[in-house]
Amino acid sequence: MPPTPANEVRVELEVPIEISGEVVRQLTFHRPKVRDLLVMDQAKGEVDGTRRLLAQLAGVPPSQLNELDAADFVRCSNALAPWLAPLAALVKKEDEEAGGPKGAAE
Repeated sequence: MPPTPANEVRVELEVPIEISGEVVRQLTFHRPKVRDLLVMDQAKGEVDGTRRLLAQLAGVPPSQLNELDAADFVRCSNALAPWLAPLAALVKKEDEEAGGPKGAAE
């Protein structure tokens, strides 16, 4: 799902959630910046980090996303891929140029 304009992407939820007393059927995420990615440093695992990032990009408190249906959570995460895949590719390339990922046997 490509961003709809280049700076945001909207995801329709299969299972609406309630945020601040309002039923939400769609979440809109803005293009991430480094300051947004930093919220993942506070995470207690990969799922928590993704939840924190989704909340940051949607402008809602992370706890409000706890009720997201698992399929909607994955759909929202995948919607960010066009923005995050180039970053992941860059990290992989840097790891390869440095002789493999940190901790890899030499």
